Amino acid sequence: MAKSARSKSKIRNRNALRETVFGPHEQARIQRLAEKQKAAAEADAKVMANDVTMNENTTAGTSSSKDAAGDVDMVDSDSEKPQKVSRSKKRSGKIAKNQRIVKVRCSNGQFKKKRILRWTKSTGFN
Repeated sequence: MAKSARSKSKIRNRNALRETVFGPHEQARIQRLAEKQKAAAEADAKVMANDVTMNENTTAGTSSSKDAAGDVDMVDSDSEKPQKVSRSKKRSGKIAKNQRIVKVRCSNGQFKKKRILRWTKSTGFN
């Protein structure tokens, strides 16, 4: 018979592997991710600094151009507003292979159609 995963020898071997093989690999991965994160933070800081200086330059430039050209606003209002991105998926009415529609009784006594995932051995509830 095979040894259980709870046996002392299996636990000891797993812990030794975790320390000697997977530990250094995980530490190297964490180090690489920390370096990437630091580089991304520095790049963001540079971009933010450039944005601040650009805003200072444009505000100084618009006040002088406003006096010269009258009450003309140089800032485009559409560019300031962030565009809205739809995150919801549009459903086409098709049912996936692993779904089925079931009628469920609501609290008010009416029936409501509900999509339910079927369980399959290979994919689970996906």
